Amino acid sequence: MTDHNTTDLPQSHLKTWCWVSALCLCVSSLLMLSFDQGWLDVSWQKRLIYQGDYWRVLSGHWLHLSWNHWLMNQLGLVLILWLLPMLLLKARWLLGFVGIGLVIGISLLATDLDGYVGMSGVLYGLLFYGALIDHSLPKRIKALFLTLVAMKVLVEQVWPQLNAATEAQIGGMVAIDAHLFGSLAGVGMALLELTYGRLRARNSSTTDSKAPNNSNNQREAD
Repeated sequence: MTDHNTTDLPQSHLKTWCWVSALCLCVSSLLMLSFDQGWLDVSWQKRLIYQGDYWRVLSGHWLHLSWNHWLMNQLGLVLILWLLPMLLLKARWLLGFVGIGLVIGISLLATDLDGYVGMSGVLYGLLFYGALIDHSLPKRIKALFLTLVAMKVLVEQVWPQLNAATEAQIGGMVAIDAHLFGSLAGVGMALLELTYGRLRARNSSTTDSKAPNNSNNQREAD
């Protein structure tokens, strides 16, 4: 499936990338400042979610363990949005944040985690979602890229010590389950979109083939 405005992507990409990146940076930085000052805590907390703070399932992704953690995730976000421009068409970036974020936030309730913050799980999901739907990427490069990311997600499930250096930088434990859930959510969203696109194209082709030929009908009437 391709978007009807894919040809306009180079012209619109920079502008859209700038305002989407700026919006995300502003929201996440304001939440971090509010948390540092003790004004607002939007972190994912299992106990509070079960008590009725259901919004924490999604909001926790915007808070971070430290400013180093925040910086790493924001750099990752703006880089992903730049390298995978299809995410910026039709507000897929927002759909991805909400869909992938909800899947992660709800799935983590089944783990032994009591608290969680960070955007890395969502970023993994956006990587898979964006790469799978972006037809401008050469197939070999896409396959290699997705294989490497998938291997990293799977290896850290078996060998969590792989993230020791990252944990030292961010000041806390890396939630590897969030990476796994986010990746699965991104693949699921891509498959749904691609399947919907094929069905829509097939239905459109069927409809066109059944449409009467008005010029022939008019000629016969004359």
